[in-house]
Amino acid sequence: MVQVMMGRFIAEVALGLVAATLITVAVAAAMFAWGPWADPPGVDALFFVLSALALAFPAWRWIRRCERVTP
Repeated sequence: MVQVMMGRFIAEVALGLVAATLITVAVAAAMFAWGPWADPPGVDALFFVLSALALAFPAWRWIRRCERVTP
């Protein structure tokens, strides 16, 4: 049971990091296309925040799931 949950946790983290990367790339591309920036300001911070959320949310769900499973 724990192996299945751990596999799901790893998949959620991986998908979250992929989503964070894609969102950051989309924002950077939009700012590059419609703004005067070759290196848009705040993109590194955006990626940092989205990556932190991509790690924190599955960890929170993992903790909540383990609380329900253990008596």
